[in-house]
Amino acid sequence: MSTRLTGILAAEVDRIGQLRSRPVLSSTAWIVDSRAEDLTRYVARGTELVERVVEASASVIVELRSRLRTLSPQGTLDRGYAIVQVPDGHVLRAADDAPDGTRLRITLGTGTLAATAGPTAGPTAERAVDPTADPAPGPKTTGRNQ
Repeated sequence: MSTRLTGILAAEVDRIGQLRSRPVLSSTAWIVDSRAEDLTRYVARGTELVERVVEASASVIVELRSRLRTLSPQGTLDRGYAIVQVPDGHVLRAADDAPDGTRLRITLGTGTLAATAGPTAGPTAERAVDPTADPAPGPKTTGRNQ
C-alpha cells in the first residue's frame, strides 16, 4: 500500500510540475501587471471624463452668470431704466396712478431721487417732476417704469 501511495504522490507531483512549467503559470506577476495596466487605463479615462464635465459645467456657469447679470434689477437700472415708487412703496406703472402733487421716489442705477408729480401737457406727455422733493418712504421694490 505504501508503494501505491508513493506512486500516486509521485504522479501528482509530476503533474503539478508540468502545470507550473507552462508559460502562463510559470510567473504569476503577469496577473498583477495586467490588472495594474487596466487600472491605469481606467484612472486615466476617468480623469479625462471628469475634466470634460468640469469644463462643460464651467462654460454653463459663465453663460448663466451672464444671463443673471443681464436680467438682474441692478443691471436693468444700470442700462438707464428707473424704478418710480409712490409713498406706500408700490411701483408706479402708469402716469395716471400718480395724480398731481404725489410724492415720488425714483431709483436709478446709482442712487435715489425724490420728486413730485406735476401737471401733464397732454395725454401722452411726460409729467414734470420736482427733483428737490423728499424721497417717498417705503420698501425698495424692483420693477421697470412702463
